[in-house]
Order: sequence, then structure tokens, then C-alpha cells
Amino acid sequence: MKSKFLRTTAIVTVVASFLVGCGTTGQGPSNRTAGLAAGGAAIGAIIGGANNGVSGAIAGALIGGAAGALVGLALDAIEEEQMRAATVAAVRSGSTQSRSFRNSSGKRVTVRVASRTVKNPSGEGQCRELRKSIDREGQTADGGTESVCQVRLANGKLDYPGV
Repeated sequence: MKSKFLRTTAIVTVVASFLVGCGTTGQGPSNRTAGLAAGGAAIGAIIGGANNGVSGAIAGALIGGAAGALVGLALDAIEEEQMRAATVAAVRSGSTQSRSFRNSSGKRVTVRVASRTVKNPSGEGQCRELRKSIDREGQTADGGTESVCQVRLANGKLDYPGV
């Protein structure tokens, strides 16, 4: 009984250490994923008891890790929504727009969209060249560049489609 408990504890520790190691490099699962995997492994080992502690720990780690990955997807959606809001504001105003917030991991994130007016190839209205970036606690990534041009709508007004 004691040896199974020690073996289960060792497995949980190794799995959690591996996941946390990936989470700190930014190359693999997040710290939240690792935490949920470790917690799931511990709960699975307890529920599994002496007979199925190891298999319970493994199942718990998989379930906890999947839950952490889903939370990560939701976080990406939050960052995308903030980028979209900054993009709309930059197109409408013609100026640089930023949105700063803390993501669900508590990290400070700033999305920035720089807008520059450029000539519309169709000759009517104007275009905005948008340069996007996202900063996560001092690490800036290029979000790409896109152009949005005004078009004449059915009501005769010029506007930016989809914005």
C-alpha cells in the first residue's frame, strides 16, 4: 500500500514538473494547464485509492490538462477580441489605438494598432494601413499589417466595410 502511494506521488511529481517546465518557456502548456493537470492527478490518485491510484492519477492528469488547454483557448479569444476593438477604433479614428488588460493568467497584455492613411487605389475615399502588435509583459510580437479601404455603400455614403 505504501509503495503504491509513493509510486503514485512520484508519477504526479514527474508529470507536473514536466508540464510546468513547458509552461515557463512559452513553448508548451501554460502554468494553468500544468496546475490543473497536477491537481487532476492528485485527485485521481486519491479517488483511485490503493488499487487504482496510478491509473487514477494518469486519468486525472489528462482531464486536468485538457481543462487547462481549454482555458488557454478562451484566453486567446479574449486577446483577439481586444485586438479587434483596437482595430475598429484605429480605423474609425485614423490614429494609434491601444488596449491594456490582464489576461486570465494575470499577465499584463497590451494590444496596439497603428493606423496610417494611404491613397485608395480606386481613387474614391481613403484607406487605412493598420500595423498590429501585441505585448505580453515586455515581449512584443508582430501582429501583422493589413489595409482597409472605404467603399461606397448602397446609401451613397463612404464607409469601411466590416468595421
